[in-house]
Amino acid sequence: MHRWTSHDQLNENGEEPLLLHPCVDPPHTFIDVDDLAVVREKQPAPTRGNDRARESIIVFGLNRSELVEERLEHRKRILALFSELELNLRQLPHLPAGPVKDETRTAAQTKLGTLRAERAPASPYLLMKTRLIDEFLARVGPELERLGFA
Repeated sequence: MHRWTSHDQLNENGEEPLLLHPCVDPPHTFIDVDDLAVVREKQPAPTRGNDRARESIIVFGLNRSELVEERLEHRKRILALFSELELNLRQLPHLPAGPVKDETRTAAQTKLGTLRAERAPASPYLLMKTRLIDEFLARVGPELERLGFA
């Protein structure tokens, strides 16, 4: 085995990368973010991918306290948005037609728009947000459809 002398030699000499390459290795395949906003390698089976994920987390400092705190703030904001939207959805069927119902519907639409923006590719901490938002939308999706939001 010899060392790489160019990037074109990927896997030509049997050498395997130690770290994940975010443009080649989809992060959601190898890492996840837990409820405390800490990045972990995907479980359960220990594989070469898990080793690379673990090394990437360490080398890139993905669990530095500042990052964990920021992810936690984003998580709290998303969860608060879920609660507010669920409240709007519970209220809508019981409100009489008129300005209050219209305002509640508009508020719910605004929150849905915010969720879509939080799930956009340029949004920070997207790996964590995608899972949270997708699980939430799967849970409330039938209610959204019933109320005419889908």
